[in-house]
Amino acid sequence: MNKKKIFIFTVGLIAGVFFSIIGIYNNRPRTIQVNINEALPSPVQIFRGTDFDEHGNATNYTGSPVVSFVDSMEIKLPRGTYVAFRDKDERYKSVYKSFIVKDGGDLDINVQTTESYLDARLVSERFNIEQVFFETLSPPINRSDYQIIETSVFGNGTYAGVIFTRQPLDDYVRVVLIETNNQWRVVTQPALILSKLDYPDIPRDIINQVNSKLYEETGFRQ
Repeated sequence: MNKKKIFIFTVGLIAGVFFSIIGIYNNRPRTIQVNINEALPSPVQIFRGTDFDEHGNATNYTGSPVVSFVDSMEIKLPRGTYVAFRDKDERYKSVYKSFIVKDGGDLDINVQTTESYLDARLVSERFNIEQVFFETLSPPINRSDYQIIETSVFGNGTYAGVIFTRQPLDDYVRVVLIETNNQWRVVTQPALILSKLDYPDIPRDIINQVNSKLYEETGFRQ
């Protein structure tokens, strides 16, 4: 074998080793921390993404799921574009999230509750919510002195907001309640507008929903 052939063989061998190392590096699983806002009764599944839009997001997926989870946990995935998917059920809306794995990081999954579940939850819990609300007002007051404008349930069904006013009709004031261990409790002071800065433990979207909740005149209840 002459020097030229030896040189070509050596270059080819080095190139092959180099690209093999690159392939191994790219296919090495990266650690992804999944953060999900609520444990689920059935899993979110991760698929390889296909059919990409102009932003690189996968608009479809293919094959069998490569991993699944029902709660926050660490998973390992090679580099690539994936889809996190879970079908809708009676309590939760469907999940569809395209994401890219490069060098690890976080995957945040925000599962949303269906309106029908929240409506049913309000029907079953309205009396308890309003009972706790009136018992919590200080100093002790006559119920006839106050009028509840609207009671709503938010988030995963364990947050409630009450909008009320003093009779005769005054400013509309809001409070937030949280249910823990099957017991409702008021966790904010009455306010015209609630501030996230005052209540850092309450999710921002709950604060925003209670602040933006509008009543309908036909919803007035004595």
